[in-house]
Amino acid sequence: MTSRKKRRISWQFTLTMAVLCFLLGLAGVLCLLASAMGGTHDAFSLSDTAVPIRDVNGLSRDGEGNYYIGCGGSSSIQVFDREGTFLCRFCIPTYKAGSAGFAWKLEGDTLRVYTYRGPARLTVEGTRVTETETYPDGSALEAAMEADGLSACGGGRSGTGADGSCLRLDLLGRLRVTEPDGTRRTLSLEVPHFPPPFPFCWGMALVGIVGMLLLLGHAAGTLSGLGGKKRREGLDNSRHIG
Repeated sequence: MTSRKKRRISWQFTLTMAVLCFLLGLAGVLCLLASAMGGTHDAFSLSDTAVPIRDVNGLSRDGEGNYYIGCGGSSSIQVFDREGTFLCRFCIPTYKAGSAGFAWKLEGDTLRVYTYRGPARLTVEGTRVTETETYPDGSALEAAMEADGLSACGGGRSGTGADGSCLRLDLLGRLRVTEPDGTRRTLSLEVPHFPPPFPFCWGMALVGIVGMLLLLGHAAGTLSGLGGKKRREGLDNSRHIG
């Protein structure tokens, strides 16, 4: 195989890899856009459809061992059984999606949800809203939240259960549970995995775009070298003819 043919194959391989990197970067950007699209609701409702866990704003576990996970990205609280199987989802009325759109607290079998839409506090028992208390403004709502031991920024990716168990959701969406006796276990939650988590989407986009730029630069250098060699060969031929 001649050196020219080797360079041509190298250039074609580099260009193919650049196209693949472009597609990877494009997929990452599209996943980022899909992840950023949150959901809002006009009124409290119950859903039997699980959604990806995004913008977590609190974890808890009731006396029966069911796990509650607040998802700001979908303005909802998802409920799973002790094995991680999806049970239901409470859709919370909010103005916009995000971890700070609402706050909540599970006490016994009673769920209290504070939302800026209203603003109001919803008391949920079972699957129904049994009480709604409205507030004159956001400041009054935040004062009520603070009195209930809640932060306006939500509860984050960790929490405690009714029995004192420690709960933590890792970046891969797995629920890590430390029981009161020190026993530890990890649960895979029954939720859709698309779009992927934000860090994974950023990684795809970054690797794809940077890889594409580097490979295109390499391909341009290879083409420039081939063009220079052809010009030199042309000059040599003209000298011989002359």
